[in-house]
Amino acid sequence: MSEVLLHDIAGKIAREQFLLQWPIYALMVLIALVVGFSAAYVGAYAKKRGEALATKADFDELLSQLKTTTAVAEEVKTRVSHADWATRELKTLRRLKLEELLKAIYELVAWQDIEKDARIYNSGKDPGPSPLPKVELLVGLYFPELRPVVHECCQIHRQMVIETLQGNAKLLTAGDNAAARQQARQQFSNVWAPLYQKQLHAVSALEKACREIMEGLVGA
Repeated sequence: MSEVLLHDIAGKIAREQFLLQWPIYALMVLIALVVGFSAAYVGAYAKKRGEALATKADFDELLSQLKTTTAVAEEVKTRVSHADWATRELKTLRRLKLEELLKAIYELVAWQDIEKDARIYNSGKDPGPSPLPKVELLVGLYFPELRPVVHECCQIHRQMVIETLQGNAKLLTAGDNAAARQQARQQFSNVWAPLYQKQLHAVSALEKACREIMEGLVGA
């Protein structure tokens, strides 16, 4: 059999095979097209979905940071507000206690005069308990800056009380001796008068210090 004839026969067989299997080839091409399109679509969707998830994650993180920042800001605001309230309350309290302290000092001076008249001049008036502990308590709790000047007032007061008790003792010793009693009273007056003047200066210094504190409390 010649070579040309063999080539012709092979070509016919190939054409017949193609004609018989063309649906298979068409299906394969269709599948390839569908797979390619699907892959492109899925890839694009996955990319878009990934971007959306990343954006949501960023948004959640920003939202969390915002919540944290807001909480911190509210806490700071609350603390500042509380600090302002506490400062105002403390100023109000100190104003009231400053007035109470001065009042107690004046009561202390009045008390020692009543005590003096009762023990030296037999006035018969009862001075009652001394305001001295109240004065020292107010200074210790609320006005440590006033301790030096208040201490001076209290020391003078104590010295005056001691002189009053000593003068009373001399009067008791003098008994019914009018001359001795007059002498005891004169000696007491000689000691009391300068102490009283000294106390007036100390009280005046305390009043000045209290005014300065009050001006700071009202003006601040």
